[in-house]
Amino acid sequence: MIYAETKILRENFGNLLKQSRDLLDLAEGEKRELTTEEQTAYDTQNEDMTKLERKITDIEALLVREQTQAEQVAKLAEDRAVSTDEVVDEKEQVRSNYVQWIRFGYAHENQRGVTPDQVAFNNTRAQNIGTGSEGGFTGAQEFSGEITAALLAFGGVREAARVLPSATGNQMDWPIYDDTSNTGELLSESGAESEQDMVFQNKTLLAYKYSSKTVKASIELLQDSFFNFENDILKPALTERLGRITNTHFTTGDGTNKPNGVVTAATSGLTTASGVAITATELIELIHSVDPAYRTGPKVRFMFNDSTLKAIRSLKDTTNQFIYKAGLTESEPATLLGFPYTINQQMASIAVTTKPVLFGDFNHYIVRDVMALDFTRLNELYAANHQVGFVAIMRTDADLMSVAGPIKSMTMANT
Repeated sequence: MIYAETKILRENFGNLLKQSRDLLDLAEGEKRELTTEEQTAYDTQNEDMTKLERKITDIEALLVREQTQAEQVAKLAEDRAVSTDEVVDEKEQVRSNYVQWIRFGYAHENQRGVTPDQVAFNNTRAQNIGTGSEGGFTGAQEFSGEITAALLAFGGVREAARVLPSATGNQMDWPIYDDTSNTGELLSESGAESEQDMVFQNKTLLAYKYSSKTVKASIELLQDSFFNFENDILKPALTERLGRITNTHFTTGDGTNKPNGVVTAATSGLTTASGVAITATELIELIHSVDPAYRTGPKVRFMFNDSTLKAIRSLKDTTNQFIYKAGLTESEPATLLGFPYTINQQMASIAVTTKPVLFGDFNHYIVRDVMALDFTRLNELYAANHQVGFVAIMRTDADLMSVAGPIKSMTMANT
């Protein structure tokens, strides 16, 4: 059913893309700009395409998660020589026990031998049931049974980069060298070879600590909320808080007491002729500013924000072909000049002196994660007010581990 839905969504996307291109082709054929009415239609079509792309991405991510969960359940059933149904029942019992603990505390920690440590979340103003805006709406007697969160896209770098798990937070040394200017030599018979030493540098990855900030929840809210408050609301919200701050630093961090962002670390590929627009030729030049050795591999791609993608969709190459190719199937994602792209909303938009586009091999941008996200329940700290605190902590760092320019940036002109 879900596969059929994604197929329909991709077909709708293809139809919208054709409509947009027909508008551009019509105006170009008549050697004129889009009329006001055409421009409005074009903008609406682009917005609708962006929404469809996000929905397709969300659905396909869900399919991956469901497949992973099914595999884990099947493996657990095999290991314990019990049926899949029994494993699902036991997993549900464990989850239910933890819900009891998170709502009522240590009184329930010994159910089926489950303790808070064994079922930890990870394997200011308080939230209250009496005030609607602070969580009370989740405990209403009659309502839709659904909750809608305000969302803003915040990912990008982590999806494109190489993520390296780490068991400790000790400084991680990363030796690098650039020997590309040195060559071998031709020797005559009995000739003596010359010497040429290699020169190494060392980069380090640390473990900066990030906090989601503490959320306080009243006992009444935890007990009375219709939802599984910790899994349905708290855990996703606190995780996204960490996602937003780390993606900002992974993008534009200056490397001083924070990660070195990929935009900061990238070397300059070219400067555009205009400060307010880019051309297809300039995107081609950006590709070829990266050495061919860094133009192959699964993580070679463009990176830009959604407004830049909107501008790029109307660009054509010298053969009058659109450089943006829509992905109409899961196995054929959308491409730009034959390369995939990643949307990162922390990237700058097209404007004077900004760096709105990156291209290169993101396998060389390393995100180091120390252990796993840690979710902590603060029982005693707010006990006097009959509240429980929740906070998410993660330790991470990131940098471009190369001196040879595997990722290049496009810089807009200053006029």
